[in-house]
Amino acid sequence: MRDLLVGFFTVSGSRRLFGNLISFLCFIALLSIVTVDGLDSTTTANWCESGQFLTKDDSCESCSAGSFSRLEMATGCLLCSPGFHQPEKGKTDCEYCKEGFYQPEYGAMDCIKCPLGTYGRATALSKLDCQPCEEGSYGVSTIYGEECRECDPGTWSYDEGSTDSDGCTSCPAGSFTPGGWPCTKCFPGTYADKEGSKACERCPRGTMTYS
Repeated sequence: MRDLLVGFFTVSGSRRLFGNLISFLCFIALLSIVTVDGLDSTTTANWCESGQFLTKDDSCESCSAGSFSRLEMATGCLLCSPGFHQPEKGKTDCEYCKEGFYQPEYGAMDCIKCPLGTYGRATALSKLDCQPCEEGSYGVSTIYGEECRECDPGTWSYDEGSTDSDGCTSCPAGSFTPGGWPCTKCFPGTYADKEGSKACERCPRGTMTYS
């Protein structure tokens, strides 16, 4: 019988026909396997995007809040590190805690405000990272977190960690501050006859003050 070439198989005689036919069918079966981006469909027909992970039953699920995944076809999600958070599902990264907030735990969905009268740097890890407001300032609570504001001109706070503007006291008469530094005595030839002065005035002509 004439040789018959079928793909990679050669049939020579009827005695080999049956065995080669079985091999040929197996070869066709291998070629019929569908692949998805290089992944054998006998493993999974789903392609999980970043922000998702592949479950044990070959389905894709979004990473939960407090976790993330940057890779496609990930088998799990990573927890946000301390100092970071993620309030939404299916994300590829975590957000850092802004100034005035902190987060000491892994897998956080939000950040914690620093106590009033303190402030914190970005990505603060604990309450200890929240520093007291310095002299000359006081704490203010805002929707963006805790922050410190300078005392108004003519006033000054001599204590750290003041929680409101009441911690800023008026400069006594004979002293002043425009803001940004402590109350300072008026220079010779100038005066301030009221408390809370932003600046000292010159003495009238013919008069003088001495410190």
